[in-house]
Amino acid sequence: MKKILVVDDTFISRATAERILREQYSVLMADSGQACLSILAKEQVDLVLLDMEMPIMNGIETLTQIRRLPGGKNLPVIMVTGNDDRETVVAAVELSIEDYLVKPYMPEDLLRRVRKCIQG
Repeated sequence: MKKILVVDDTFISRATAERILREQYSVLMADSGQACLSILAKEQVDLVLLDMEMPIMNGIETLTQIRRLPGGKNLPVIMVTGNDDRETVVAAVELSIEDYLVKPYMPEDLLRRVRKCIQG
């Protein structure tokens, strides 16, 4: 079973993603950028679902650190946020994200995008 790491500082957002994904994927959860990096240091994951707006280390900062990890350059990442301003999208694209999803999202949309990223 493919493994997805859901990173979001909001419990309800993590729980929603986990509920949508758990039937088809193994789901790990992190509540911060630091927790994400800690998990990635220990676990092999197939995809990261990364919230853009988190305290201390936001999504762009977290993604920058992910790209520096061994194997991190090729790790698929979908950025998830309530903010879809152009500058944020450009910053995320420059760090080679696979996709960008704006909250609130439909469960089918999340599953479709995850499937596309994992299956290529």
